[in-house]
Amino acid sequence: MRTRVILLSGFLGAGKTTTMIRAAKILEAEGKKVAVVTNDQGSSLIDTTLGRNSGLLTEEVAGGCFCCRFDDLLTTLLTLREMQHPDVIIAEAVGSCTDLSATVIQPLKHFYQDDFEMAPLTTLVDPNRLKASFSSGSSLLFSEVVHYIFEKQIEEADIIVINKIDQYTSTAMETMITMLTNRYPDALIQPISAARGDRMEQLIQVWMTSNISGNHLIDLDYGTYAAGEAALAWLNLRGEAISFSAFPIKQWLAVFMNELEVHFILEKMAVAHLKVMVEHDDGFTKASIDATGSDPVFLVEGKQEALAIRLVLNLRVETSPERLDEAVRTALSTVNSEWKLDFHLTHYECFRPAPPEPTYRYTNTNPH
Repeated sequence: MRTRVILLSGFLGAGKTTTMIRAAKILEAEGKKVAVVTNDQGSSLIDTTLGRNSGLLTEEVAGGCFCCRFDDLLTTLLTLREMQHPDVIIAEAVGSCTDLSATVIQPLKHFYQDDFEMAPLTTLVDPNRLKASFSSGSSLLFSEVVHYIFEKQIEEADIIVINKIDQYTSTAMETMITMLTNRYPDALIQPISAARGDRMEQLIQVWMTSNISGNHLIDLDYGTYAAGEAALAWLNLRGEAISFSAFPIKQWLAVFMNELEVHFILEKMAVAHLKVMVEHDDGFTKASIDATGSDPVFLVEGKQEALAIRLVLNLRVETSPERLDEAVRTALSTVNSEWKLDFHLTHYECFRPAPPEPTYRYTNTNPH
């Protein structure tokens, strides 16, 4: 039997990881064997940790998007298939990536149709970002080149998933569904709440039964695409801290994130996504925001106090790496000094993504 591959797209902060984990758990409850693959421009991913902490078979393709790391993705998919024999693999593309139909789905369908069957290309959208992308007047909206990536992700989707419906009224959701239907009449529009599980079964049913996959090969200006990715600064870090007395982790995280927010608002930095996780021997606490000025969402498992912690931060912001580096180091210094933590970094990277150079690219039926 062929392995069903579900490729998730969507801009940073759309909820792809939550959707991936929720869907994998539902499929496992139905008796399917599931693996997940995470993806990022850098390394030290919270998404990978979350997948493994959820008990899922989790692999990672790091150092570039799936299209530019196609050989790494293919090796991962084939190894999972040969060694673990999953029925389904859910692959979550990095949030700054687009053109996945031409660069990932078509070559897999062309060269590996005996091994894999492709589910519809699915792009998740955050309703706030969707509304903001068609408005003006805010100094914290993304630039046109970053917005270009967001638009192209939606344009190439077989399924456009409006996530986080639990945060909106039915009238507001109907307005967004109508807008997307009018703009993208050939795509299926599916509202869900990945966090709460609303309408996930309907989405999974389409994934598992539809033969439509990668039907939209878009016209893409790779110069504008590269400029959009380069406008974003990427920061990943890992660190360890020790305290002489147990300290409240959630409160520490809240102060740290507030310190960052002060920098982002004062310097008009548009946050694409911020994920931070504190792990310790008796549990973990995760916090995230998906826009400058938004309230953090916390997930807490286990004890909320510890003497020793491991910190992981993944942060994507439209700014320069130098400005982002200064904001993070200042916030860390302030919060660690306030709480008297002995903190040191074990991994640190802050950079702009390199221009995308896909391994394959199909225009109509012709690879390049």
